[in-house]
Parts: sequence; C-alpha cells; structure tokens
Amino acid sequence: MRYAAALALTLACTGAAALLDRWVEPTNLVMIYLLGTTLAALRLGRGPACVNAMAGVAAFDFCFVRPRFTFAVADAQYLITFAVMFVVALTIATLVARVREREAERLRLAEAASQARLERESEALRNTLLASISHDLRTPLAVIAGASSALSDPTLQFDAAQRARLAAGIETKAREMSELVSNVLDLMRYEHGGLALNRDWQSIEEIAALAVERARAGLGSRSVELQLPGDLPPLQVDASLLMQALGNLLDNCIRHTPPHTHIRVGAVAGSGWARIWVEDDGEGLPPGETERLFSKFQHGHKEANTGGAGLGLAICRAVALAHGGEIRASAALPHGARFTIELPLAAPT
Repeated sequence: MRYAAALALTLACTGAAALLDRWVEPTNLVMIYLLGTTLAALRLGRGPACVNAMAGVAAFDFCFVRPRFTFAVADAQYLITFAVMFVVALTIATLVARVREREAERLRLAEAASQARLERESEALRNTLLASISHDLRTPLAVIAGASSALSDPTLQFDAAQRARLAAGIETKAREMSELVSNVLDLMRYEHGGLALNRDWQSIEEIAALAVERARAGLGSRSVELQLPGDLPPLQVDASLLMQALGNLLDNCIRHTPPHTHIRVGAVAGSGWARIWVEDDGEGLPPGETERLFSKFQHGHKEANTGGAGLGLAICRAVALAHGGEIRASAALPHGARFTIELPLAAPT
C-alpha cells in the first residue's frame, strides 16, 4: 500500500505539472516531483520515496521532455537534469528517513525513561505507603492485642467497668484501623478514575451539620461553631463525598490543635460558586509551601504525635477536583489554620 501510494503521488505530481506546463519551463517542473518525493519520504518511508523518485524521473522524461511521450531525449543536457533530479530526490528521502529514525529513537528513549521514572515513583509510593500504614497500624494493633490478651487471661479479674473500658478501647482502635484502610482504598479509587459522583441538589447547612455531628465524638473539649448564613443556595454535589471531605478537615483540626481550642465551620456563596471553610485557632500551618499539605503522606506539626497516614487532605483535594472545584490552605486570623473548599453551585455541563 505504501508503494502504491508513492506511485499515486507521482501521478498527482504529473497532473500538477501538466497544469503548469504552459507557463513554466520544463526544468522548473522538476521542483514539483522533488516536492512529491519529500512528501513520500515524510509519510511513506525511504523505500516508497525511492520508488517515487525513479517514477518521477521517468514521468518527467516521458511527459515533458521533447520529444514528448517517449523516453528518447533530444537534448543531452536533460540527462544531467535527470541525474541531478534523481540524486537530490534520493538524498531528500535518505535525510528524511534518518530524521524519522532519530525521532523514533528519541521517543523510544524518552518513553523508556518515563516508564523507568514511573516505576521508581510507584516503588517509592509503595514503600512510603507500607511504611506509613505499618507505623499507623502498630499502635492500635498493640492496644487491641494488649486489651484482648488481658480479657482472655483467666488469672486477671476485672469488674464490669474495667471490662467495658477494655472493650471500648478495642472498638476504638479497630475503628481507627478501619478508617485508615478506608482512606487508602478511597484515595486509590479516586486517583485511578473510579470516582463516580452521585450529584443532587443539597443544602450546605445540612451537610456541614452532619459532618460536625459525626466528628463530635473526637472533639473532646474542643468546641465547634457553625457560621452559616441563612440564604446559602443549594449545591449540586455528591453529599456523601463532600461530607467525607469536611469530616477529614475537622479530623485534621482535631489532630493538630490542643484541647479547649475553637473550631469554626462556615460558608459563603457568590455568583455560581460557594466556599466552605474549616478553621481553628491552633498553632497554624507549618512553614513552607502550603500546597504540599494536600499531597499523600504529608503531615503538619508534630508528625510523630498527631497520628494518621497523611491521606485526609489528599482525599479532600480529590473530592474537590472531582466536583470541578479546588481546595487551598491559608492562615486564620489572629492565629490558626483555615482550609477552604471552593465548588461550583451546579455541575459543569
């Protein structure tokens, strides 16, 4: 097919030359055939380009060199023209073929380098994931093992209250492990295109109130204030995902603030968008680029004491992006940290 296309290109060049023959000298028609050879080299390869060059010389001789419609040549100077035409055509074909080969080699090397880089990043991600999960699972597993061992030891006698505390500790730590695994699975699903939004018109006030209610068990002595105007418009969002994002932001505040601090959840709406924010009056953001906080396995202050695998904010970003929005971190006044999710009121059409 490529060689047939090269011959068809020669016929096309002959047709174009025939149209110009009345106004152009025959030697200038050679340029049309050289253009055809160049196109053949670019699109079809070296072999078809060589066939196009030979067919072009033959067609030029037969159709435009006197005596016409014969391969006889009345003027010997045309033999030089044929030779130069053929050599130039072959040179063009060879040069273009070499350029294509070098470009193909460059792309192959670039693809190999990119694949190697992706493999290194994947390996680093797996190692980081395993290290982070193993670190964050070690404490609850130790608590569960210790409590269950104590409960099953016949030499130890516990009253009802003590047994209840040990059982509650097992339940709490098991829930922490379940949440950690769920966060890992959710983030993997979000980042691999498995996030299907179940959009519906939802009340911002209801979503924020439910998120606060779910986080209340972990608040301890911290207080939460809802700053939600009464005229907020509804959002066309996936309520469960947005509630998960707000829950992660509240959990982040709980992890990084001391007891008796104050957390505020608020919202404001504009033309076609809404901003929902969660802020605290704790130590504030860690120094450095705030965007890195939304990367996987990133922690704020006192990393060793806060717990968590550093996935909560990454999940928040995935949820915001899936809704066509964004999330950012900033300093709260007079001190503390604020995380703002900005979303379009309606789904993009």
